[in-house]
Amino acid sequence: MSKKKTKAIVIMKAARIIILLNIFSLVFYHSVICHYHMPCVFEQSEIMFQDSSNACYSNNDTAHHFTSLIRYNAHSKNGYEAVDFNDETKRYNYIASTANSQYICVGLELSYGYGAPEYLLKVFDKDFKEIAVAFFDSNFSLVFVTCNDDYIYVILNNRTTKQKSLIRYDFLLSTKVLLHESVEANMIVNDDKSSIYVGKDYSIKIGDKKTQLFDDIGDKKIRYLAGLEISLSNNKFDIIYDRTLSSYKTNNKSNHFYKKAFLCDNKILFATYHYVKQKDCGFDYLSSYGTKICICGLKESYLYSYDLITKQLDLIQKFKPGTFLIDYDFDNVEYYYDGNLYVNNDLFGPCLKVKPYEYSNRLAHTNFHELDASIYLRPSFYCGRFYGI
Repeated sequence: MSKKKTKAIVIMKAARIIILLNIFSLVFYHSVICHYHMPCVFEQSEIMFQDSSNACYSNNDTAHHFTSLIRYNAHSKNGYEAVDFNDETKRYNYIASTANSQYICVGLELSYGYGAPEYLLKVFDKDFKEIAVAFFDSNFSLVFVTCNDDYIYVILNNRTTKQKSLIRYDFLLSTKVLLHESVEANMIVNDDKSSIYVGKDYSIKIGDKKTQLFDDIGDKKIRYLAGLEISLSNNKFDIIYDRTLSSYKTNNKSNHFYKKAFLCDNKILFATYHYVKQKDCGFDYLSSYGTKICICGLKESYLYSYDLITKQLDLIQKFKPGTFLIDYDFDNVEYYYDGNLYVNNDLFGPCLKVKPYEYSNRLAHTNFHELDASIYLRPSFYCGRFYGI
């Protein structure tokens, strides 16, 4: 065989190899790169404070870790903006906040860039003017803060022993009382006329006429208070109260709880929804989003009432696919559906129509993050008005 023929054969074989490699690369690329809908995310939120200019505030809660205090602003992206507590000389990390009818109290971490950070509480009036501040001993870190109209309640963590303690302040932070030296997860501490519920993550809630249940560190299938737990599995509710288990089979396909569930006297008010993950939506809602819902897979929603005394479970209302429940009590329910807002099934008015409308090419095994959402809504209803949508 001549040298020319041999060279031609080598070139042809090389060309075939290159073609095969290109085909393999193309197939591999399309096997791992997917064309996804950008998620459009809802999360239930609740207005905790209104300042003197009528601006409303809420916590930005990400699976039990507050990342910021937010101020509703219709001109901001997604209808809200983060509140900045930094000044020219100090930078603070936000821990948590709480409010009553007159004041808002914010827990902050002051980091100097070296050594242990310093934790403090700041109290502001309705003009958002700072009126009081309290610093904690350097051996303690701030875990959580809540309040009623009388007192501020704080969970502190001893850095050395890891022991959690419950402290009570008046709102001007001038008096302090140690209520419990060593609190445990999922317990009740009684203070005067109030019952202080401690969650499994050491968040706290104050017993009231309408006490919100804890969600189990982002688990959409459990809601609880000390002595009370309701779970959802395989279309069945298991309710434990006073150490007694009652089970109820449902005829619907709901598979997750909404974030808001309330104990009102002897009744539980809670909502569920049916979620179906869509193949063309890259939102991995079980990974890190806790109680957040993507509109892509939101099907029917259901509002329930359960009487702890009679053990009667009642379905109050079933809602159409794509309905997001914003808030509810035993007299009213506010919700979004198909670009409109409703109060008790009466049309309140039009709003942003939430739907997946953007696409993103991503690796098939990667998850979306909060900033990847096309729309990220935290709607609230307060004093006859909707906010954040």
